[in-house]
Amino acid sequence: MLQFTLPAKQAKLLVKALENVNDDAIFKFDTDGLTVSVSDTFRNRLLEIALPTDFFTSYLCEASVDLGLIISRLKDVTKTLSAKDEVSANYSADEPNFLILTANGIRRRVRLVNTELLSSPPLMVYEDYIYTLELTSDSVMNFLKAATAFHTIDVSVLPAGATFTALEGEDEVSMHFDSESCNLSLDMADSLTTHGVTDLLKGLSTLSGEVVVRGGPTIPICFEWSWGSDSRVACYVTRWE
Repeated sequence: MLQFTLPAKQAKLLVKALENVNDDAIFKFDTDGLTVSVSDTFRNRLLEIALPTDFFTSYLCEASVDLGLIISRLKDVTKTLSAKDEVSANYSADEPNFLILTANGIRRRVRLVNTELLSSPPLMVYEDYIYTLELTSDSVMNFLKAATAFHTIDVSVLPAGATFTALEGEDEVSMHFDSESCNLSLDMADSLTTHGVTDLLKGLSTLSGEVVVRGGPTIPICFEWSWGSDSRVACYVTRWE
């Protein structure tokens, strides 16, 4: 048996984060909480979400279970929620093809998707990051919003700091962070990596608070943040070739 309750804000965050990456995902529940990994169709962007039991208003999971879910079916319920609402879910092996969602007096019987029909996202876990930055979500999003008309972003990292630059012809948008303000950790003299603006904007749709950024010249860039209660959200975006 699986039963849990989420406040409206957290439920909406989860749906928003996932719908900006793909239409479906495998939700993995166990005694420690929920984990979800999902990538876009072209494998340019991967989102990993880990929500511990404390993140939920209530949580009961008697045995590990993987549920294949269409995100729009979850949104049918979360879009009806106001700030003070909650959404509850119930899954039982007696009815293995459905997840029952309840909120605002509405009961939604969500048909599950066979997990074998859903593609597994690629692994994007690296131990050879060249640099680590600590930034505010506001600074990252302000830059990305200013760069929406561009296709790519160069991330250049030197011992003195990091610079994000979007450049096309004579048009340019840039933002610099000195090494002290971003708590830069650097293992080499220079790192220049180009990433797609659209992939970053969609992957970081629920970015908030303090953000840890990791990267290197030949690997995806990783943004990691939290929604609270020891939750972890990580977005990996591959290099623009």
